[in-house]
Amino acid sequence: WINMTVNCLFFGHFKDIASDGLTIDLPEGTTVADLVDILGMQNNRFVGLDSCRAAANVEFVDKQYVLQGGDEIAFLPPMSGG
Repeated sequence: WINMTVNCLFFGHFKDIASDGLTIDLPEGTTVADLVDILGMQNNRFVGLDSCRAAANVEFVDKQYVLQGGDEIAFLPPMSGG
């Protein structure tokens, strides 16, 4: 399969895991949902990432968005306030 590289940024408590984000090589055709699964398998502290909103290159996308090489994917957890 053909590899591509994407950059991941994390917010909320996930930022504690990878404060500077991370770069990951993925097969072409990987979706955001696939990426969430891959990250969870690599580090169990990423479990729950599926509850986050995802943005690709500062545009919100759904979990079926097909990643492109060079994408910057940000994961933003739900916020609660009071």
